[in-house]
Amino acid sequence: MPQLLRNPSVAVIGSLLTAFTSLTASALDLYVSTSGKTGASGSRSQPLAQLSEARDQARRVAGKEAVVIHVAPGTYYLPEPLRLEARDSGSKSFPVIYRAEQEGKAVLSGGQLLSLKWQSIGNGRFRASVPDVGQIDQLFVNGERQRMARYPNYDANKKTAA
Repeated sequence: MPQLLRNPSVAVIGSLLTAFTSLTASALDLYVSTSGKTGASGSRSQPLAQLSEARDQARRVAGKEAVVIHVAPGTYYLPEPLRLEARDSGSKSFPVIYRAEQEGKAVLSGGQLLSLKWQSIGNGRFRASVPDVGQIDQLFVNGERQRMARYPNYDANKKTAA
């Protein structure tokens, strides 16, 4: 072990890790979860429901205190764009960090979750009434992207047109 300490780059890395650990140890931790509640405290036991709520809470101390926003696994349907501005970064000394609790498991979606009642109409075809949600350009069922309906107007020359 003493040989490692003689290496200046190891000493610098150790110092940086210590500084980072002390920085994040005093950070405000906010938690967001798909099972969170609107208006919750943002604590681990009472997570927020929306990233925009965490952003708004972080803005109160951004630049004065480090903030770590922990995002639990799940799909977050954004009812409107999540707008981040320069102030949402905090400062060099007190950054605002968004961190997925499990890398690759938190998904931000601009789509809407629809609860539809599917009916079989025979020959492997199904239909459902969809509320007015504007233009639909993609459809996912159980996480799998589906081909957009082209029946009864199927045209083999239009590969992607719905």
